[in-house]
Amino acid sequence: MPGIELVIVESPYRELIRPLIRYLEAVAERDPSTLTVVLLPERILRHWWERFLYNQNAHRIRDALTGHPGIIVADVPFRRTAGA
Repeated sequence: MPGIELVIVESPYRELIRPLIRYLEAVAERDPSTLTVVLLPERILRHWWERFLYNQNAHRIRDALTGHPGIIVADVPFRRTAGA
């Protein structure tokens, strides 16, 4: 979509939260009026025990970003198809 920038934040040591927070703080520092939307894919689970296997990173990211001004966290639910 025009006007929407997709940014991939790389992390050489498989760290997840700190590099993302650093990037978002740098963006906010450049332009405090910027509104940032972080999309978190969330798998729709079929069984109760799948809670332990999936969506853990999404929960950690959401918890870390809660309360940061100018950041909106949006869950994007998806269902894995039977054949995939």
